Amino acid sequence: TKLLSPAKLARVNKILQGDIHDLASWEEEMTRKYPTTERMHWHRQVPSWECAKAVRDRDHDRGSVTVTCSGDASVHKDSLMCALPYFFEHFVHAARLDDFPETKIAIGKVPDRLPALDPLTSVELTSAKYLRWIIILMGDLHQPLRLLSTQEDGTRIKVKHSKGSTTLFDFFDDVLTKNIAPLPTDSYIRTRYSIAQKNFAGIRPTELFVRWAEENSAQGCMHIIDGVQRAEKDSEGQYVIDKMLFDELALLSRDLIVTAGVRLAWVLEDILEHRKHHAAHKEGRGKYSYKKTWKQNLATNLGLAAIIVPALLLFFKWQDGGGATAILRMFGGTKHLKS
Repeated sequence: TKLLSPAKLARVNKILQGDIHDLASWEEEMTRKYPTTERMHWHRQVPSWECAKAVRDRDHDRGSVTVTCSGDASVHKDSLMCALPYFFEHFVHAARLDDFPETKIAIGKVPDRLPALDPLTSVELTSAKYLRWIIILMGDLHQPLRLLSTQEDGTRIKVKHSKGSTTLFDFFDDVLTKNIAPLPTDSYIRTRYSIAQKNFAGIRPTELFVRWAEENSAQGCMHIIDGVQRAEKDSEGQYVIDKMLFDELALLSRDLIVTAGVRLAWVLEDILEHRKHHAAHKEGRGKYSYKKTWKQNLATNLGLAAIIVPALLLFFKWQDGGGATAILRMFGGTKHLKS
């Protein structure tokens, strides 16, 4: 199945200076080479998003803590919701932002620098590498437990399931991605993308990052943490995940993968539009009209939902075997997967 326009894919790969499918092992390589970059894959802020407080605020109709770039310590400045907009702004052209209204919610201040990048050499601080980080971090953004506080991110909750015992975080991040529920049809994904295009139109991506983070944090609280903690415990104090709960969480994981793919498609398309602005101004041409082309190209761009391929790679967390190989074969991408 051809799921991505060859022209669009070529433009993305040109920026990446490589093949988007080859990102499967890139994060692992960067973490091994530069351990400080691990901080960017988690979100930490002051005050932190806490499930109990979020529920109380919701029940009493109070505004809850916004999941955004907040805090003075380096652990906060390097957080996911600081790093993602930081890398995105590298591609922003000011003229294109004129097409968007001002943000309606607090999105935090994008840091001038990320301390996590200090050890990197100049060859690692390029547009090609920044786009790789955006793709990787969009995957992390849709792993809800990475957005919660250290007390609630699942690393301290022990669970037992049919395949063994582990932390809740590893169960959701690793076990479920190896046992992913069957993906929905191409038609369904394309419909999701069509709806997303309409919903996202007129909203700045940096605002969308915050909205998506809050939505996913709520998923982590209500459907993962709360769902598991309602389960029975065994004699060792581990929450027992039975088949019904396993299947429910597997479906949630699958939906997050599809959602990440759809949203990543939109972000990459937006970056390509920014590149058009840069090229037009460099050549002395007028501003490229985002509003005009959005309506003209809405139908023809639905194929971009196929960008779900890299999202799948990200969510399978670069595991050998398991579901990754089978899924990539569906998209004709197995030859790109590095072991």
